[in-house]
Amino acid sequence: MDSLETDLVASDYRAALAYDPRAIQPCGCLMAVDRQWRRIRLASTNLADFLDLPQADVLSLSPHQLLGASLIEALQHQLSRPSTPRASRRLTGRQRSLLVTAHGSAVTATLEIEPLENLDDDLTGRGVAWGRRFDACHDPQQLESVLLQAVQEITGHAHACIRYCTPGAGDLEAGTGLRMVADTQAKPVPLIGDTTVDASLAFHALPDRQARQLRRRAVRSVLAFPLHDETPSSGGLLIGYSAIPRYLAPPVRQLLQLVAQAAWQRHQLLEERSNLRRRQRLLDAYECLGSEGMQHLSIRSLREAGQTWLEIFQACGMLLTQGGQINGIGTHPEKSTLSDILRFLDANGRRRPWSHHDLASTPLAGELTADPSFAGLLAVPLRTGNDTTGWLMLFRRATANGTSPPWQPADLHQAQELARLLSADMTLCQARQLAKRLQEHNTTLARLAHTDPVTQVANRHRIEQVLDAELLACEHSHEPCSLLLFDVDHFKRINDTHGHDAGDRVLYHLAQETLARLRTSDHLGRWGGEEFLIIAPNCTLHAAADLARRLCDEIAELPMPFAGPISASFGVTQWSAGDTPKSIVRRADLAMYQAKQAGRSRVRTA
Repeated sequence: MDSLETDLVASDYRAALAYDPRAIQPCGCLMAVDRQWRRIRLASTNLADFLDLPQADVLSLSPHQLLGASLIEALQHQLSRPSTPRASRRLTGRQRSLLVTAHGSAVTATLEIEPLENLDDDLTGRGVAWGRRFDACHDPQQLESVLLQAVQEITGHAHACIRYCTPGAGDLEAGTGLRMVADTQAKPVPLIGDTTVDASLAFHALPDRQARQLRRRAVRSVLAFPLHDETPSSGGLLIGYSAIPRYLAPPVRQLLQLVAQAAWQRHQLLEERSNLRRRQRLLDAYECLGSEGMQHLSIRSLREAGQTWLEIFQACGMLLTQGGQINGIGTHPEKSTLSDILRFLDANGRRRPWSHHDLASTPLAGELTADPSFAGLLAVPLRTGNDTTGWLMLFRRATANGTSPPWQPADLHQAQELARLLSADMTLCQARQLAKRLQEHNTTLARLAHTDPVTQVANRHRIEQVLDAELLACEHSHEPCSLLLFDVDHFKRINDTHGHDAGDRVLYHLAQETLARLRTSDHLGRWGGEEFLIIAPNCTLHAAADLARRLCDEIAELPMPFAGPISASFGVTQWSAGDTPKSIVRRADLAMYQAKQAGRSRVRTA
C-alpha cells in the first residue's frame, strides 16, 4: 500500500538530494568514454547485464564493440552541434528496448543507459492536457494544486508537495536538475575505473546514511525538481514521494520537467498579478495615514491602515519602533520581550532585513519562551538617510507543526517598500514614479498574457480575441475575410530526432519568417502545438489561396540548420454570412486535413 503516516521535513528533502559519486542506482547502467571515444574509462558493474553480453572486463572493450558503430557515431554527431549538451538514441536489445543518453561533448562524454518498457504512447497528449488545465487557473494557489495533481498522475507518486526556499533563513535551496531515487532499498551499483564522472542526478545512488534516513520514514521512492527562473534561492522544489518503489523512464521525466516548467511560468505570471494587487492595496492603505510623517505618527492613524497590512502579509501583529517610540497593532510579543528582539536584530546587522518561520530554532527561542505561540518574524529596518532609526516587524503565529508559513520573496520586497514609505512622507514626484512603474508592470503583464513564449507571436487566447473582432467587423461591413490554418509536417519527428529545444527553435524561426511575409493588417497566432492561424482581413479566398501557396513554397526553402528542411500543410477558407469562430476554424481545419491526406506540403481550400 502506497501510504505514509507523516509528511516529510526539510532534512528528508536534503537527504533525497544527496548522492554518492562512486555508485549509481540499479535501474540503469553507465559508461564514460575517453577523448577519442575509443576506450571506456569508467563503467558500472551491471553494464554487461544490461547489454545482454557475457560477463567480461568491459573496460577492455571499445564503445563501438558494446553499442555498435552507428549508434556511437550518431551520438558523436549530435554532440558536435553547437549548444547541444545532450544526445539520445534508442538501442534495441534481444530482450528489451533501451535509451542511451550521452552528455558532454563530441570528444568526451558520459553515456547513461536505461530501459524503455511499458511507456504510455500519448505522453505529448497528456502534457497538452495538463497545459490546458494550467491555463484555466486564475490564482497561484489553484495552480499549485493542479500542478501537484499533475505530478501524482504523471509519476504515480502518492504524495506531492512544493517546498519554497525562504531567503535569508538558511533554508533548503533548489538545485539545477531533476533528482530521482527509484528505490531507497535497492543496492547501489559500484563504478569501476576512473570514478570522477559527471552523471545526472537522476542516476546517482543515495549515500547509505541518507538511504537509511528515508527508509526510517517509510519512503521507498522520491523525486525532486527545481522550480526557479534565474536565482535558485528564490524558487523551490517540486517533490513527489511514495512508500513503494517508482522508476520513471527518461521520456516520463522529460514530460514532468516540461509540465512543471509550463506550470511555473504560469505561476510566475499569476504571482506577479497577485503581487501588483497586494502592492496597490498596500499603497492605498498608506494613503489612510494622511500627511502625518513618521515623527508624529499616531496610533489612531496607524490602526486605520494596519488591518489591511496584516491581511496583506498574513500576519497576526505588527510593530513599529522609531526614536524610542513603539506602535503596534494586532497580536505581538510583550514590550519586555521586544527589547531582547531589538538587541538581536541590531547585533545581526542594522542595515539588513531578517526573517524566519521557525523562531524556536534561532537564538530568539530563549527570548520567546514566555510566549512560544509566535513562530514567524519578518523585520525590516526603517531608515532616515543612511541611518537605521527603527524597525518594522511583522509576526506570524505557529501552526500545528510549530512553525509559521514561510515568508516569500514578495513578503520581503513589499515589507521593504512599506518601510520606505513609513520612513518619510511620499512626495508628489515619488507618487508619479510609483504610478509609472505600476503602469509599466501592467503593460508587461498585458504583453505576457497575449504572447506565446516560444514563438513570440500571439498566443491562442489572443488570436481567438482577434478572430472574434474580425468576424464581428465582417458582419457589419460584409467585406471578405480569410483564414489560413497551417501545421508543420512531421513535427514529432523533429522533436524525437533533434530534441525539444530544436523543435522550439523551428517554431520560433517559422513564426518570425511567416510574420515577415504578411501584410501589416494580417494577424498571426500560434493555435496550438505546431499549428498556426493567419487571419487575413479584406482578402478573398482566391487571394488567400495564392498567399498560402507562396508561404508553402517558401517554408520548404527556409534554412533550418538545427533541424533540416521542413514543410507545412495549409487549409484555407473564407468567411461566409452566419459563420462563427468555431465553424470557420473547423472548415479551415478540414481543408488542412485534406492537404495532409493528399501528401502534405500542399494547400487545400474549403
